[in-house]
Amino acid sequence: MRGNTPGFTLIEILVVIGIMGLLFSLVIVAIRQVQHDAFNTRIQNNVRQLRLLAESAYDSTSASYVNWSQSPAVAGQVATILEDTDAAHGNPAGAPYLTVIAESEAKEFCISAPLHLATGGYSCIDARGVFSTAADECPTTAPLLCP
Repeated sequence: MRGNTPGFTLIEILVVIGIMGLLFSLVIVAIRQVQHDAFNTRIQNNVRQLRLLAESAYDSTSASYVNWSQSPAVAGQVATILEDTDAAHGNPAGAPYLTVIAESEAKEFCISAPLHLATGGYSCIDARGVFSTAADECPTTAPLLCP
C-alpha cells in the first residue's frame, strides 16, 4: 500500500531519465547533420569565391586563365581561401592544398574541393559557370570541365 508521502517512485524517475536520454540522442544526431551541412556550405562558398577571382584575373589579364591563381591581383586572396578550405578540413595551413585548381591556355579552368567525409564527393565549378557536386576532383588535362 502507498501512503500519503509526496514524491516520485523509482520507476517514474527512471522512465523520465530514459525519455530525456532518447530526446538528447535525437538532438545530437540533428546537430551533427547541421554541422555537416554548414561545413559543406563553407566549402562550396570558397569554391564560388575562387571562381569569382578567376573571372577577375581573366578580365585583368587580356582574357586568359593561364596561371590566374598566381596573378598578383588575386594571389593573396586565393591563398586565404585555400587556407580557409584546409582549415575547414582540419588540416594545417600551407601547401599542399586540398583544393584542386586546374588552368589551361584554352580559356578553361576547373576548381574542386573535397566535401565533408560523411557527405563525400567534391564541390566543383568550371569556366562555364557550372557548379556541381562530383564524385571526382577536377581533371588536370583538357578539357577542364567538372566531372
